[in-house]
Amino acid sequence: MTTRKTLKKAQAFPLLVLTALALIPVLDLVLPAVGIEPSGRRFSPSALEVRLPDLVNGRFGEKVESFFQDRSFIVHGSGARYNEWVYRLTGRLPGLRVGGGNWLFLRSHLDELERESAATRVAENTEFIKWADEKCLLPEQQLFVVFIPDRGRLYPDIAFSDGVPPENRRLFLSEATDALKEEGIAVLDLTETFRKEVEAGRDPFFDVDHHWNYHGSKVAADAVSEWLFSQTKIPDHSPLRKFSVSTAVVDGSPNRSLVTLMKWRKKSQMEQRFLRKQEILSIRPTLAEMTPDDANPTGSGITLESSFGLFGFPQFLEQSLGARIDSIVEPGNGSVYSMARYVSGGDLSEQHSFVLWVIPEYHLIEGLKNQGAGRLVKFPEPFTADEFEFAKRAQDIRVDGLSASGRDWEVEKRKSRVHLKFDQPVSGIQLSFRCVGGVKRGQIFCPPSAEEGLLVFAGTPEIMSYDFRLDQAAREVEVELLINESGVSLRRLRAYGIPAASSISFEEEPAT
Repeated sequence: MTTRKTLKKAQAFPLLVLTALALIPVLDLVLPAVGIEPSGRRFSPSALEVRLPDLVNGRFGEKVESFFQDRSFIVHGSGARYNEWVYRLTGRLPGLRVGGGNWLFLRSHLDELERESAATRVAENTEFIKWADEKCLLPEQQLFVVFIPDRGRLYPDIAFSDGVPPENRRLFLSEATDALKEEGIAVLDLTETFRKEVEAGRDPFFDVDHHWNYHGSKVAADAVSEWLFSQTKIPDHSPLRKFSVSTAVVDGSPNRSLVTLMKWRKKSQMEQRFLRKQEILSIRPTLAEMTPDDANPTGSGITLESSFGLFGFPQFLEQSLGARIDSIVEPGNGSVYSMARYVSGGDLSEQHSFVLWVIPEYHLIEGLKNQGAGRLVKFPEPFTADEFEFAKRAQDIRVDGLSASGRDWEVEKRKSRVHLKFDQPVSGIQLSFRCVGGVKRGQIFCPPSAEEGLLVFAGTPEIMSYDFRLDQAAREVEVELLINESGVSLRRLRAYGIPAASSISFEEEPAT
């Protein structure tokens, strides 16, 4: 009898395993639909877009796999081990393609774009950049935009099986550049600059990374410097920082390699297969020294960058221009976040005669307004000093999903709410706080838009201010916070209201 029971259990075990495996995609579909989502900023609630041509061109399987990876509980819960399981079982690299010479490419950087999708992205990005220029920057500041091409565009012979980029992807960056120029925004596409380097046998990109390497960063800085001199007069009102470079060869990858980004365990079989010795530069001034704050003199201009800024571009640009340059680099957050941090950091410096916004091609393809924590991005619109003169502190603040800890508020729920009450109707509000903890991408939502949100940053030494303009004046306003990570706190949280024009009392003492 015991032997028979053991046999039945042994026969039932494979059935249980298969049932569990079958339930995983079902749960991955059902749970997000009812509001239960895996933690982590890389969760994507986007719909599965599969078309008939995908069955022919071989992209059907990749689209389905990518869809479930973006929303799967097992992927987000197991982290690096999921990628290892797939690799050991199939020999495939989740999200990656291996090109000639063992170069790694993100699949999303090589896939063809639908014609309609490409045109929509170009139009949306153009409007987004125009809005940032008109609403967020000072009138006397000039915006310059730089586009960084994806590596597949420069290495088609090793990135694509037939050596030719798909048509719509090949045209995308030039169309994006032309659209901005038509709107009067100065833009530089670095494709031809880098193509000349590749043709000369000098690689401007890492082979296991989608970022430019230190050589590419220097080449880009020289090209941008020459372009800026042709576009505007660069003021020189602050001394250059002391510049120095030291080199080291490491047995591994740069700190933003695709191996690292795909969450492979350190020293694992997959990591060892692809990583090789790399030359790493240590450059002074450091990025921390170039980040503007009250303790540092302000530079003539400022660069706003994603993780591409980690490889020396701001420092090389300062040397090439011969003028002091400030920089905000947001590794892991992106180019959109560097702009949002700049306009949320308080008074914009009038000394920054120009703002250089460096945007990678894949950010454009994903859509700049889609760089949020799950909803569309909207920049803060900074209040002027005149607007803020009669600002009033909120009369009452009630929260849901936050717990008080001294003068800090600890985030307890992914979706938290802050209810503000004022003693008179307000036409806009300002939240100010310092966000501390592991948050990478968070958003603040405020009426009238329930689908667009501003951005939250972690690790900033200064308090950030987020300004909202309301379509209709109100005494009570509810703000929603969307923060994916745990262990986050909001320090010195303050809320101010901008009185509606009809309710301003000029006898009242201005807020300080």
